[in-house]
Amino acid sequence: MVGVRIKHALFQNSGWLSAVAVTATLVSTWQFASQNWQIVVTATGGALSLVYFVQKQKLEELRLFKELFVEFNARYDGLQDRLLSIAQQTDGKLSSEESLIVYQYFNLCAEEFLFYRLGYIDPAAWLAWQNGMRFYLADPRICRLWEEDVKSDSYYGLQT
Repeated sequence: MVGVRIKHALFQNSGWLSAVAVTATLVSTWQFASQNWQIVVTATGGALSLVYFVQKQKLEELRLFKELFVEFNARYDGLQDRLLSIAQQTDGKLSSEESLIVYQYFNLCAEEFLFYRLGYIDPAAWLAWQNGMRFYLADPRICRLWEEDVKSDSYYGLQT
């Protein structure tokens, strides 16, 4: 997910990158078009418009991330106690009810991955969620269910 990391790195450094872009635009247009002030004003306006667009996009994606983060965490909170209970039992097969709970968790993880892959989930949040997945997949019964179900390729490409 190199593209996701690049996008988040650009957003995190957008302040000084914007300053560099505007300064470079001013200097280059002034140097090459100093006789025509309209070109300098137009180029500077274009650069400032780009800065505004990037800041607005960053803010919109931050809002979306917050909405997704809150929703995903609320759904996980609803599953957590039952998942922990399942993970603490080490013998026997998963019951139908336990399997249903684990499938709900798998679906939640797949949705988180899909939004991460699209660039809307911060890599640090995704890393924390991945660590949680590894915790549950350490349980042999949950891991067997995952290994069987992931063959259906129904988790948007999520792999462990």
